[in-house]
Amino acid sequence: MANVIAHSFFTDFDINLFKSGKHFRLYEKFGAHAIELNGELGVYFSVWAPTAKSVSVIGDFNFWNDKQHK
Repeated sequence: MANVIAHSFFTDFDINLFKSGKHFRLYEKFGAHAIELNGELGVYFSVWAPTAKSVSVIGDFNFWNDKQHK
């Protein structure tokens, strides 16, 4: 299994639009998106959950281990 790379596609402009309630293309930022980063294929995942105690990404790729990709 490949390492998880911390990366964000949110620019400062995206963050300012989000905070002002005027970002109308958040579907391009949140959720899961297939990407290529540094020559590696993978999936970019982001979620807005400000009061969540934790968020896990689970599936066949990590044997449904909810501790692996927090």
